[in-house]
Amino acid sequence: MKAAPAAWNRCRRSRRRKVGTPLTAWWIAAGALLVLLYVVYRGRTIEPSRVVVERHTLAVPGLPPALDGMELVHISDLHLSGHLGDQERRLVQWIRSHPAPVAVFTGDFIAADGAWGHLVSMMMEMTRGKRTFAVLGDQDYASGRSTRLVAALEGCGITVLRNRAVTLSAQAEDGSPGYARDEDKLWLVGLDDPVTGRADVEAAFADVKEGAPVVVLCHSPEAAPEAIRRGARLVLAGHTLGGKVRLPVVGPLGRVASGLRGFDRGLVVHEGAHVYVNRGFGTPQPVFRWGAPPEVAVLKLVRPG
Repeated sequence: MKAAPAAWNRCRRSRRRKVGTPLTAWWIAAGALLVLLYVVYRGRTIEPSRVVVERHTLAVPGLPPALDGMELVHISDLHLSGHLGDQERRLVQWIRSHPAPVAVFTGDFIAADGAWGHLVSMMMEMTRGKRTFAVLGDQDYASGRSTRLVAALEGCGITVLRNRAVTLSAQAEDGSPGYARDEDKLWLVGLDDPVTGRADVEAAFADVKEGAPVVVLCHSPEAAPEAIRRGARLVLAGHTLGGKVRLPVVGPLGRVASGLRGFDRGLVVHEGAHVYVNRGFGTPQPVFRWGAPPEVAVLKLVRPG
């Protein structure tokens, strides 16, 4: 008679566990769904519009004294579509108000053919009063866009560097470059797109004097090691979007430079030279970023101390 109540209690406890299990599973599923919705919302809406201004001071060996402390604005991967949003308008206003005398763009301007008019108006506003240089990216060669794009950029007063070099020197008070000796010049070398195999380092460096201070622009950092071996002291690139999706410990899940580890974002030191990989301003389809927000970089060039 005493054993029956104990068996009955065990049966009741077992039934309670069975009844509670579906409710617990429902809460777990609801929590997982909320987390997933947050990840999608943040990755598609919040992160792509959270533009960060990155500031770095970089030592360039041989930098002319007259250019010591010069700032330049580095923008990459605009990926303009068929309209200009608030994010693009804020970029224009910010660059217009920034005192940096030089702006450089490292490729992937257009993401949709409906953006041509917006690109021209945007670049005209942004580059007014600045010396502006650009190289092309792999998307700029898609659908035969490159010829039209070069004409549009040059029409905005932007110097497009396709495997060639120019020099920068201190401007006169009236804004004109003025005369400068070779030792007072900084070489700016622009490589054509490495992703599509158009970069030609030897051709780009053909006019550069050996030992001269050199800053290289290229769309993807995969061309950086060869440019550094040729004499570059600073390489500015983009393309990777910072990996686009970055997870703790795991690292980037998206774009990385072909054949290079660690060249996916920010400042990298390679063989004594600096490589700066911009996370890009725009976000191509599918629009999603996580742990790699868009950026605009302000780089201050100084003489080694």
